[in-house]
Order: sequence, then C-alpha cells, then structure tokens
Amino acid sequence: MVVTVSSADARSVKALALLKSADRWIKGHRKSDGRAFFAVPGSRGHVYNVDTRACTCPDFERNSQLEQGFACKHVLAVRMWKLQGDGEAKNAPKPKRAPMPAPSCRVCTAALAVGMLAGVCAACDEAGLTFGAVAAITAAFGSEAGAVVQVIG
Repeated sequence: MVVTVSSADARSVKALALLKSADRWIKGHRKSDGRAFFAVPGSRGHVYNVDTRACTCPDFERNSQLEQGFACKHVLAVRMWKLQGDGEAKNAPKPKRAPMPAPSCRVCTAALAVGMLAGVCAACDEAGLTFGAVAAITAAFGSEAGAVVQVIG
C-alpha cells in the first residue's frame, strides 16, 4: 500500500494531525461481515467508522462517488497508521522461545536419560513406584531408611 501525502493537500495535513490521536481510536468489527474498522473522531465532534477503504464521514460519502479511489482524511490517517504498524512489526525483534525444561521422572522428578521424553526413571521403575499414590508420597517424603514410606517388593 502506498499513501501519498502532500503539504499542499489539506486532507493530507489533517490526516497527519489525526494520526497523532491513533492511540485513542477504538477498534471494532462489523456484525454484518466481520470487517474490522476504527471509530475515529472527526473535527466537529462526530465519530466515524473508518478502515483503509471506506469511511462514514460526509466527505467520503460525497466524493467517493465522484472520484475513483478517493480517500478522506480519516481513511488516509488509518492507512498511515497501518503502514506505520507494518513497519514496526517488520523491524521488531522476534521473541526468543524459552528453552524447554529437561524431561524428568514423574515420580521422583530426577532427570530422565537422553532420549526419554516422559515417564519414570529406571530406579523408580525397578522399585515398582509407578502406582500413583505411592509415587506421590515417595516424591514428597523420600524413600530412604527411616522415611515415612517403605518400598516393599
């Protein structure tokens, strides 16, 4: 999309001034077709529904029928806002993913051997600690000599 702005064009100058208030525009979607729009204030206190193609202001409604590709100050401001946002998005650093935590035994939470994605470590499996209740108690209190839980068998 290309937006032509000229200091000789009153609409362009007004669109630049209107762009400064973009943080106060309200974004919405039409119920009829889901098309996104902004509620943009006009210079005389009216609020108009605007996107990059159309506006509900009298200037757009009057001149868009006479001139192919006409854009009022509101449409120009939304187009400039969109271009500004597209440029910022392209130049923004991409967020880095947090490293995946190392897989751990679901019983004792010890690190699992390389290649095992989930499950129970060899020590817990050999001890027969895969039963849920025993596993939870053992994980909480341990299973050393003199502990609350004694593994039998």
